[in-house]
Amino acid sequence: MRFTCSVPARTRAGSRFVPWIAGLLWTSWAAAAPPDGAVPVASALEAVRAGSGWLVQTDDSLQLLDGNGRVRAERALRGKHLESRVLGGRMLAVVIESGKQLVHAFEIDLERMQIADRPTLAITDLDVEAACLHRDAQGLDHLVVIGKDGRAEQWVLGDGKPARLRRLALVPGAADCAVDDASARLFVSEPGIGVWSYDLRGEGTATRAPVALRAPFGDL
Repeated sequence: MRFTCSVPARTRAGSRFVPWIAGLLWTSWAAAAPPDGAVPVASALEAVRAGSGWLVQTDDSLQLLDGNGRVRAERALRGKHLESRVLGGRMLAVVIESGKQLVHAFEIDLERMQIADRPTLAITDLDVEAACLHRDAQGLDHLVVIGKDGRAEQWVLGDGKPARLRRLALVPGAADCAVDDASARLFVSEPGIGVWSYDLRGEGTATRAPVALRAPFGDL
């Protein structure tokens, strides 16, 4: 049985830790996929915990699979840009609903293998293209939502209503992102130019720094 999946583009645009994560994800998926072909074709996937399952975004649903590939919980959702963070026995996941200005958030109980809905973000000022999570040093979860014109918003996700922290001006054409939680750096790629990083700490203007640029400005 051949298994088909695609690692999201966001895992390929960033610093040296990003390709390593993408490679590790693919290796783990190939090793964990059950022989009976129960795992669906995925447009995006996230490891739940080592050896214990997967959170999978298919064309029309978000599925929580156990280590044997069985669907334990599911939400009907045409989504893209699946992103997650794990803390203890729980997992936070966000998905952009395709064709709408909505970012859905879910809290997943990894012991009971259940999905619970968290408040949905209705983005009114951006034409939503991508979103990525960041967990800061205090354990607070942030969400960066990127619009098609390079404008972005940084939100703080609480147990109740999410709060917008600030607006960001990113590079034009940015269609994906990744965050290194340890350094609080947001990575985005600028088509034809290269990769930039932004500091997510603080509430002022986020300054950018080059990570890898196209020649003659860099080695790409």
